[in-house]
Amino acid sequence: IPLKAFINDDLSVWLLYNQSSPLQFIFNIYANKIRPVSNFFMFLAFKFVGTNTYAMYYLFFFLYFVIACVIYIIINRMSKNEFISLLLSIAFIASRFAYYQAGQALGIMEACGMLFAVLALYFLLKYMDNESINLRNYILSSLCFLLAIYSHERYIIIFALYFFLLIFKI
Repeated sequence: IPLKAFINDDLSVWLLYNQSSPLQFIFNIYANKIRPVSNFFMFLAFKFVGTNTYAMYYLFFFLYFVIACVIYIIINRMSKNEFISLLLSIAFIASRFAYYQAGQALGIMEACGMLFAVLALYFLLKYMDNESINLRNYILSSLCFLLAIYSHERYIIIFALYFFLLIFKI
């Protein structure tokens, strides 16, 4: 269901966007949470689509489509089964989570966090697949991990996944 109007937190973010400088909005000094990455992308979304809620919905849904494509690549790389990869990617894009998040202006926060978390996993697996140590993939994985954390603090949990994968080389 496309986003039809701003409600609750969306209104607060829109108000902050209208009353703040770009740096104040991105580094939101009024909040008790540090989310500069998602705030930056939210700023860009407001800058380019404004209050056009339909455009925002399709923009966010496109981000979830990109995430589904990355999920497909990861699962296909691990399972070597295109059908399973496609099925799980479609399950993600058709999930209530994707539609719910695309249906609100703050959905970009979840989209950014999820995209960077999935990319962190992708580059970590790519790093671990390579027989010769490829530091580039490890650095990209670490960068995506940091971007995920600064999109939404809940993605700190993938820090444990890092150690688990590196120690047990699954």
